[in-house]
Parts: sequence; structure tokens; C-alpha cells
Amino acid sequence: MNRRGERKVLSIWLYAMLAAVGLAVIIAVGAFHGADVDAREYEAEVLSERLLDCLIENGFFIDGDIYEICSLNREVFGEEGKYYSQIIFSSGERIEVGNPSFRTDCEIARDSEADKYPKCIWKEETYVSNGFVEKLTILSASNNFGRKVSLQ
Repeated sequence: MNRRGERKVLSIWLYAMLAAVGLAVIIAVGAFHGADVDAREYEAEVLSERLLDCLIENGFFIDGDIYEICSLNREVFGEEGKYYSQIIFSSGERIEVGNPSFRTDCEIARDSEADKYPKCIWKEETYVSNGFVEKLTILSASNNFGRKVSLQ
């Protein structure tokens, strides 16, 4: 019996299947890496929660360097940094860290759709201090596009 022809036909199907699997892998990897992932809003939320936790631990009183007290990385929050946070107490006292231009950007982005502006989170909390109910407002913003940064 002559079976050489059968092997040649099977090898064509083998190469066709390998090409199909390879093409599927290339398409899957391209779709995964080509997708836009925007985590700026989540980063702003985490920053806001972290500052709120720090304030709770310190009895809503920050006396000194907020970078040290709340374990924030000063380099990440520099004047030209990708993050901003503002804490406003009901007494009028304000604490700001990060890029101060983000405050204005957040006000503009609040009223319109702006893709390149920072994503901002406003939080309002109430707490009791010396028998009085006080209000605390935290504005946190992130404009970090896709690089890994340690906040500590």
C-alpha cells in the first residue's frame, strides 16, 4: 500500500490549524494590549479614602507635614505631579498637596466632558469635634496615564 499521499494531505491541515491558532493568539494579544484602561478615577478614589483614613487616625487634626503624617510620597505629589488633593474643614482651614492647577481643572471638568483633564472625586464627611458637628470636604484628582506609581 502506498500511504505517502495521505501524510501530505494531513500536513496541509496541520499547518492550517497552526496558522489559525497563531492568528487567534496574535488577535487576542493585540486586543488586550490595545485596550484603553483609564484608572484615574479609581486612583483619585483611593487617594481620597487614604487621606480620610489618615484624618480619622489623627482625630481630624493635622499638625505638621501632611506628607509625613499620612505617609505620602512627596515626589509624586510635587508641583508638576500627576495627583492633587485638597482638604477643606468647616472652619475654613485648607490643606493642599500636589499640582494646584488641578483644582481649576476639576471645576472645569465638572461641567463638561474632558478626556485629557484629571479625574476628580469630591467627598463630604461629617464628624463631631468638641461636641459640634463639623463638615469636611476632600477633593482628590489624578491625571496619571498608565504608569505604575507608589504613593508611599
